[in-house]
Amino acid sequence: MKKIICILCAMLTTGMMMVSPCMAKDNFADFSLSNERNIVPHNLIITDSTVKLNRLTNSVNGSVYMTYKLGYTVKLSVTVQRSTDKVNWLKAGSLGTVNGINGKLSLSGDFPAISGYYYRLAATVTVYDGSTVVESITFYSPVV
Repeated sequence: MKKIICILCAMLTTGMMMVSPCMAKDNFADFSLSNERNIVPHNLIITDSTVKLNRLTNSVNGSVYMTYKLGYTVKLSVTVQRSTDKVNWLKAGSLGTVNGINGKLSLSGDFPAISGYYYRLAATVTVYDGSTVVESITFYSPVV
């Protein structure tokens, strides 16, 4: 019996040694990712953004407004997405793309809506310093 207990303890200790480095690696990976996010936070250039979407009888009406720091060129692309379950989203169409250099951008429009679907807007903002991409962010409207 004593020999079986010793063997089980040895196996348990060996198992712990094998698991511990993996756990430490996972914790280290999480720590480094969180530090990376702190070093390069989102919205360095974008100072304000608003996305609205309203459901009408046979369409949805959406609008996106944003401000950003002067000295950058910004491209805003807005797509309309639809879903039957609010989980899996497919592109239904586009409200368009606009470029700005004056610190403000807005885009609005209507899109035909089909009964039985949920809709949302996906606004993708790409900020350029010359030809270099400084940041790119996608944000979403509430679901209607």
